[in-house]
Amino acid sequence: MCETRRFRAIALVVACAAAAIPVAHAGSVPSSHDTRRVIDYYYSGAEQPVLMDFRLCRDIHDDGANRYECREPLSESDLSTGMRIYAWMKFLVPRGATPRIMLRVDHDAKTRDTWTRQLEGAVRFRTWRTVELDRPGRWRVEVYHAAEDQPVRLFSRTVRID
Repeated sequence: MCETRRFRAIALVVACAAAAIPVAHAGSVPSSHDTRRVIDYYYSGAEQPVLMDFRLCRDIHDDGANRYECREPLSESDLSTGMRIYAWMKFLVPRGATPRIMLRVDHDAKTRDTWTRQLEGAVRFRTWRTVELDRPGRWRVEVYHAAEDQPVRLFSRTVRID
């Protein structure tokens, strides 16, 4: 039992460090200070998720080693009217927490879609929402932690489609 806990703790440290701490290049090891901060946050009892990654994607992997990962990330220049894309997100959610996030999609300053999703404690919680780019103009995607007292904006991205 003790060995299993030790293995899980080591696996969690490695996963947190790889997922949540920016590194200079592949293969570099995060500092013990940075790793401790991530682990302490994961076990802190906090409710706010950490958005580790946001991407616009052509598709999502549905099986294999890359299951639930973004397939073919898109840049603004890849986008065009009539496309169906995915707003893909990866979160670090503290253990035991069940926060709600909200995704809002605006077109030319008018809200076109809102979506809420409950997350669960995980080192790497991935979720996504399809977005129909059905007209040219300015599109904005915002991600919020839907806290009970006041929503907290975690991310905002605006793209222009001609």
